[in-house]
Amino acid sequence: MSKCTQNFKETTLVDYCDREGNISTSKKGTNPNGTCKITYSNGEELSSNFGYFLEEQLETHSIKFFVLDDSDEKWIRETMKLSEEDGESKPFLKSLTDFVKYRENKRIYIREVWITSGNPSERRRVFTEEVLEIIPIILKQQQSNIEEWNDLLKKYQLEWKREHVHYSINMETFNSVLEEFNINKALITVIISI
Repeated sequence: MSKCTQNFKETTLVDYCDREGNISTSKKGTNPNGTCKITYSNGEELSSNFGYFLEEQLETHSIKFFVLDDSDEKWIRETMKLSEEDGESKPFLKSLTDFVKYRENKRIYIREVWITSGNPSERRRVFTEEVLEIIPIILKQQQSNIEEWNDLLKKYQLEWKREHVHYSINMETFNSVLEEFNINKALITVIISI
């Protein structure tokens, strides 16, 4: 068992998918297609790390999508002295794993995608690639011994491995996997895909 003796089975995900929000695209920055943001009625804004990269950089597929909130954006501007217009290398923005090396207690967001299905429990889904990335990050935030979970993590990496296609799981499976790792689900916010 993990050194983290607290049981997180009864915790729940923070779900922003039902919140009222406005999606906007701005043309500023290096992305000619614009930067997409969600602004909620409480003033909170969410965007992605993709807004900091040129389209050519994104096409290399070496950059993994993750969500930034207001506090992350402020930290990037003030601590890392970057803006979306900067053309310099931004290795800490290439993945959530890289980002949390500098900002350990970052709030974790995961995108929800919807599919058409006759079964309502299958409609809401999350990408397994993102699930596999957030698990070790949250285990570290919980001060769990990550090495104790390596075999289970490898099991899911093999089970969910796909070439050139995004694989997703339903929310019930997502919750079950998080419980298997004894993840505090309250540390994860589910958002609509931006």
